[in-house]
Amino acid sequence: MSMLIEFLKAAALAGIPVAMVTFGMILIALRKDLLGEQDGSHGSVEHALKSMKRKDRKDHSKVGQGDLLHKNWLKFGGGFYGIVALLTYALVELNEIIQFFNRFDGFSHFIEIIGIGLIVDFFINSLMNFITAITWPVHWMDEIDSNHIAVWFVAAYLGYRAGIRIAAWYHTRVAEDIADLDLLEEIDDPDDPHPDQLPP
Repeated sequence: MSMLIEFLKAAALAGIPVAMVTFGMILIALRKDLLGEQDGSHGSVEHALKSMKRKDRKDHSKVGQGDLLHKNWLKFGGGFYGIVALLTYALVELNEIIQFFNRFDGFSHFIEIIGIGLIVDFFINSLMNFITAITWPVHWMDEIDSNHIAVWFVAAYLGYRAGIRIAAWYHTRVAEDIADLDLLEEIDDPDDPHPDQLPP
């Protein structure tokens, strides 16, 4: 029973967030045609993701058209590892920003102490957060209070796979709906007469 409770907790706190981020990243990549040719199935999407990483190592022709999030995703390694690294980086940075502003009593106090030292500290912290994101397994093993840490990693990976499947299905479904809508518009277009309405 304790293992089941642990898995449900891991699914809620790790699996679902990873699935949501994966869904968003894959769907945007599909809509921007960053993954190249694929048939919309999750298998072809995963194959395209691997090809996308190889292209990024060779040249930046296709990947260079991506937005900042997708470029950072590839910078973190792409795939599952890159997704969790990107999510880790965002969470750590958000925590740093909250702690940063909690140090000040108000805007006037912020103006008083702002300077080169503060800017240098900001960049050093950003670099350290990047290293934390790259080494996210170590970070989360320290952060997660559990005797079954493997369950959390499995839940996160299952969330990643689920995110790919849902994004591929949703993208294909929307494309089919758009195609059906275009077909109906062509049939109902009054300026395009039916064959039986054509003049002899």
